[in-house]
Amino acid sequence: MKNDNGTVTITEVLNLNQAAEYVSLSKSAIYKKTSERNIPHFKQGKKLYFKRSELDEWLTHKRISTHAEIEQLASEYIRRKPWKGMR
Repeated sequence: MKNDNGTVTITEVLNLNQAAEYVSLSKSAIYKKTSERNIPHFKQGKKLYFKRSELDEWLTHKRISTHAEIEQLASEYIRRKPWKGMR
């Protein structure tokens, strides 16, 4: 958002249009996610609001691990859990 002197300010609370642009989804997709309670939001009357920090967390909470990370976890698991029946 630009203020009167032309500098950009970042607000923590976003309206529907701002949130849709921020997460790169259509307004209808945002409405659907709010009705399904799949995206964190607030309601004031009929208006929807979103906290930027909560949207950031929502966007990043389903991170997909790399092959290297999975292999590392598997190696750590095998070292900690010896197989039963192995000598």
